[in-house]
Amino acid sequence: MRKVFVMMLALLLCCWGLILLACASRSDVQVTRPAATALALKTPSSKPTPTRIPSTPIPTATPPALAGDNVQATVPASVRDNIFFRGSSSLHEIALTFDDGPHPIYTLQVLNILQRYAVKATFFCIGRQIPAYAAIVRQVSLAGDQVADHTWDHFDLTKLSIAAIQSQLLRTAAEIGRVTDVVPHFFRPPYGAINNVVKEVSTRLGLTPVMWNVDTNDWRLPGVATIVRVALVDAGNGSVILMHDGGGNRSQTVQALPQIIIALEQRGFRFVTVQQLLYDTMHVNP
Repeated sequence: MRKVFVMMLALLLCCWGLILLACASRSDVQVTRPAATALALKTPSSKPTPTRIPSTPIPTATPPALAGDNVQATVPASVRDNIFFRGSSSLHEIALTFDDGPHPIYTLQVLNILQRYAVKATFFCIGRQIPAYAAIVRQVSLAGDQVADHTWDHFDLTKLSIAAIQSQLLRTAAEIGRVTDVVPHFFRPPYGAINNVVKEVSTRLGLTPVMWNVDTNDWRLPGVATIVRVALVDAGNGSVILMHDGGGNRSQTVQALPQIIIALEQRGFRFVTVQQLLYDTMHVNP
């Protein structure tokens, strides 16, 4: 009888021990689970997100809105050498120049006026716009007008790297050559912004920087009468007149152009391309 009692007591103690062990295990699980969750949140993913590497060093920023070149553009004296601002004061010649084209409407209107009055001009074209309007650029060239380089994106070249400057100029020059079969030798820096680096790069590429000495401010849409007045008051021998055939509403420029041509021709001026004006300036009798 005593043996039976001892065995029953031992069995009860064993069961009680098992119950205590189970409770202890459950308590441990409840304590450690939040810690394990926190660790999982802090642990980085085993597959990190790959870094995107640009495929080209050329700036990818959106080109600025084309509002015309800076009318107050000033070039330091140390940079002015070998930059063409105007022809000789002895030449009764004027170069009409148009920036920011080609444009599907205004470039053709300007070209029609030039042909009507049998005068020549120079068009500084933005490269990225040429593919869509290649036929217009070709028509400008075939008419005997000069097509020149105004960079690919109309960026301020003084803020770009040397490689980017080269790309902006070379891509546009190549596109002009492809469309017209004529390699450009002149370029105009957007906003009139130029420094020694830009000048040296363009010179190595065989491109002469061209500025202006008469700015009609036509891009500001000051009114047809104002555009005409500025052109007539400021123009003189060897002048390079800045106007625009693209980059915005150029209807005032189109309306002013015939009046400018007629008035200056009545004064005895002859209209030539920038290339012709530079050539004549270099060969004018002293």
